[in-house]
Amino acid sequence: MADQEAQKPTQKIQIDDRGVNVESSDYWLITGTPEEAVFRFGNTKHNVGGPVKITNKVGISYYTAKRLLAALAQTIKRYEEALGAINTGTS
Repeated sequence: MADQEAQKPTQKIQIDDRGVNVESSDYWLITGTPEEAVFRFGNTKHNVGGPVKITNKVGISYYTAKRLLAALAQTIKRYEEALGAINTGTS
């Protein structure tokens, strides 16, 4: 079994992000359906007292969401190892 997995070809994915918009987000809302998790991102910095303007919405499968969770955890771990713990004010 391990030999079969070791022999699987790796897939090279090329990414073209020319023209992509980059936005900062300090607000998120995660909802879901039985089929997917839906992430909504917005910014509250310029909206004091008003509704949060959602700027991006992304739907992904729960399988992909779990892979994203692992990737985020690894990214944060590397950051904290290099630059120190991030204090979010939560326990």
